[in-house]
Amino acid sequence: MSLIEKSIEVNVPVQLAYNQWTQFEEFPKFMNGVVQVKQITDKRLHWKANIAGMEEEWDAEITEQIPDQRIAWTSKGGAMNAGLVLFSPLSDATSKLRLQMGYVPRGSIEKTGDALGLVTKCVEGDLKRFKEFIESRGRETADVLKKSNALDLERGVFTLETPRRIAASLKRSAERSGHRKSTPYQSAMSMLNLYINRAGKTLRASHKRKLERATVQLRALFKKRGN
Repeated sequence: MSLIEKSIEVNVPVQLAYNQWTQFEEFPKFMNGVVQVKQITDKRLHWKANIAGMEEEWDAEITEQIPDQRIAWTSKGGAMNAGLVLFSPLSDATSKLRLQMGYVPRGSIEKTGDALGLVTKCVEGDLKRFKEFIESRGRETADVLKKSNALDLERGVFTLETPRRIAASLKRSAERSGHRKSTPYQSAMSMLNLYINRAGKTLRASHKRKLERATVQLRALFKKRGN
């Protein structure tokens, strides 16, 4: 198995980088040769790609996923590959992605390409295009979240497992804040709506629905009635 390890720094928060990377169906927008990625279930993806001039299809299984930290996969049939992407914060507004991938070349064309380092160059190109893609879409969101002084948010609040936990975390932050300019409820709800609106283009549909449900939970925690 051939092994590749590459990394890149991106000028967006780690949360935003992770959210965008896990929008798997958008891979063709920055991955060379990838024609389509379809998410079948939370753990299974179907890939279609052009490899060495030939169209290949295969399924991949997500074997590990920790929000804002790491995601690992392995292929099931077709182009044999497996890998891991690690996400780490460098600051509130920058982060680093480290990609580790192993794959089995098939046929003389792929083996020659591997010998020439073409696959490695392809991975480097994909990471550079991801950087351009996420920074162009995420800069506004990153700036807003960085400059906002409404709350001191708990790390990873918007990627917690349930709407209830997201709402509870925002409530704690609002009640602890010493520099908010409105009531705890207004501050918490404003920050949640701000994130949904600003990050909307980079959110998975399921993630956006979870955040929208968190607004309902937030009202319940503060004993507010919906409009």
